[in-house]
Amino acid sequence: MIKGLVKRHESLKKYIKTILDQLPQYIEAYPPEEQKLLKEFLSIVAHYEEADFKREELSDKFDTYRQDIISRQNYLILPFLWFLGTYFRNARVILNNSDFHAKKFYEYLVKHLRGTAFTSGVYQLLRKGASLSDLTWEDLQYESNKLLYPLSEDQLQILEIIFSFILETGVYTLDSRKLKAAILKQVKLPKKVKNSVELNRFLKLIDGRWFLHFYSPAFGLDLLYIQFQLQSSSSLEDIIDFQNKKNTVLTQSYIYRARNSSKTYIGKLLVPTLQVNHLKNYFHHYEKEGYLTLKEFSRIRTTRVSTSLTHYKVDFGWTEPSVTKIRQLTTLLKSKHPTNKQNEDSALSLTSSFNRNWVYNQHPLPAKIIELYCKIPDEYSYSDLPLNTGNQHRTALSRNEIGLLKQLSYNEVVAIGFVPWRLVYEYSLDLYWINLPTIPDFLLKRFLCLVPYSDIYYTENSISLLTRLTPKIVHWITTDLNWRVIPVTLVHYPQNLDFNWFDVEKLKWKTPLLLLK
Repeated sequence: MIKGLVKRHESLKKYIKTILDQLPQYIEAYPPEEQKLLKEFLSIVAHYEEADFKREELSDKFDTYRQDIISRQNYLILPFLWFLGTYFRNARVILNNSDFHAKKFYEYLVKHLRGTAFTSGVYQLLRKGASLSDLTWEDLQYESNKLLYPLSEDQLQILEIIFSFILETGVYTLDSRKLKAAILKQVKLPKKVKNSVELNRFLKLIDGRWFLHFYSPAFGLDLLYIQFQLQSSSSLEDIIDFQNKKNTVLTQSYIYRARNSSKTYIGKLLVPTLQVNHLKNYFHHYEKEGYLTLKEFSRIRTTRVSTSLTHYKVDFGWTEPSVTKIRQLTTLLKSKHPTNKQNEDSALSLTSSFNRNWVYNQHPLPAKIIELYCKIPDEYSYSDLPLNTGNQHRTALSRNEIGLLKQLSYNEVVAIGFVPWRLVYEYSLDLYWINLPTIPDFLLKRFLCLVPYSDIYYTENSISLLTRLTPKIVHWITTDLNWRVIPVTLVHYPQNLDFNWFDVEKLKWKTPLLLLK
């Protein structure tokens, strides 16, 4: 048995070497910029044998490369990079879960280098000379994203405890010491898991992230929901240059393009509160000039984030909701007087509502509040959680900053959330924008239980969701509920707020360049 495993392990490695040796001849036919990307890819895969003797180093190498890929400016427009992001994320997960011979890891590499009966692999695509912008790379991305490792009962329980801990402790969820104690108290884990290293390893495998969700208006910034269609001769850059840092906070907007219409865009625009009307006039000007048709321009009153494991089954993975559940929910959503007869779902985590009456200049140190707001990143991994009440290690935030963060939490302008990104991506790689009618909160929660992750935006007259859906759910929403569902692709992703965009003397945000014209 052992001899057979060794033989299989060695034959897989030889297969990988054979493929890698043949690829350079095809790469030479590509343009210089594409050659560079392909050679980078080969140079990383070439370390595959480190799975035998430097497994942790190889895992970190894959993760570093993946992070580099998804942060590149051309990531959003090159399907080849989409594939690489998914390929290396999943290869790392499999590597970290592999047995001594790393058989499943080598099989995964071979499968997507070679291809399957249904999808061309890297070898076939490069031999055919497929452009790195060709959507066949997206097909390969989907193939490489199929289920890896379903969670066990203990692992699923850990996630439910994290949800519960966030609800009970708020900002103290960001203290890894307290979080670990809460988990170990309630879950009967194997001895080897009863330390931060192993717990961190599990949370890395599911790409678990904690995020701080801020109420933008409390910090002098408004979030706007905008939808527009460009005329055939116009480009997005003609309207707003989101790469120009002189446009200050506007560069921190999220812009999505409808997948079924290359000229239709949906935006979550970040703008100084005092400049909202100026920005609205700016878009109306371009509409009058014939550059675009403005379909929606609304203030987002408040936002929330949901994570749900309701339809995740132990040792199996994601399941679709039953026909009965869908039928019941459809009846409720269409009813004029729906009633709530269901208890709260413990597998649903929904960030708390915000206090809409508190703003930064009510604090005695308003500039410090804005500085902290700019400093805190969007997400934290378990090992990087910024609080440590045990004072055993350095924290990412100073004692004074921790104090300010607690005040923001007390004033209800920041909420804590958690998302296991790997599970979200396993559910679906397809992103959708959904426009809902205004519905009762309990019904919204019932709907949110269907999907693993959603950003929720409340305007004056409607609710919008940015979420991942399966074809079955999309069909149900569009045919039975008649809600508008738009498949979207992210085309502009913000980096970090710059404190230099805030005028410390006047205690207000500087005006974006385009609004000074």
